[in-house]
Amino acid sequence: MKKSFILTMSLMFVLGAFLGAAAQDKGAAQAPQQPAETQQKTPEQLAAEKQAQEMDLINRIQQAQANPEEQAKLEEEYVTKFADSQNLAFVEYMATMTYQRLNNFDKIEQHGQAALKLIPNNPVIPSILAYAYAENNKVDQAEEMANKALSEFDALQRPPDAPQ
Repeated sequence: MKKSFILTMSLMFVLGAFLGAAAQDKGAAQAPQQPAETQQKTPEQLAAEKQAQEMDLINRIQQAQANPEEQAKLEEEYVTKFADSQNLAFVEYMATMTYQRLNNFDKIEQHGQAALKLIPNNPVIPSILAYAYAENNKVDQAEEMANKALSEFDALQRPPDAPQ
């Protein structure tokens, strides 16, 4: 009798532990989910994440300067992902110079014109475009860009505290 009592009690203990664990698992499975509003990120968090991704990509572009093919790929990615960024002019300018290194006229023209729209008074961009147009026998456009570059250089003013 004593053996059967111990055996019964042991079985009840095991069965109770098993049923308790099953009920706990079932309760956890049926636990209410957090509302979708609390799972979503705030606009500030999303903006911070986007800015971090943008800065990471700009850093990768700068680190890829020894590999113009990789740099061009990253610049194209940036232009696609961050077309509304205040840094777009900088990346378009860099892409113009990268494609000049790669001797890719179509991309020089594409990024150079985009950069020129964003930075209209920069004398370097029309200089690069003038050279690219001249190399591709587009004389009228080369002359126009060369004249624009010269007028932008002439318009530059020496800062008052700059040495002579």
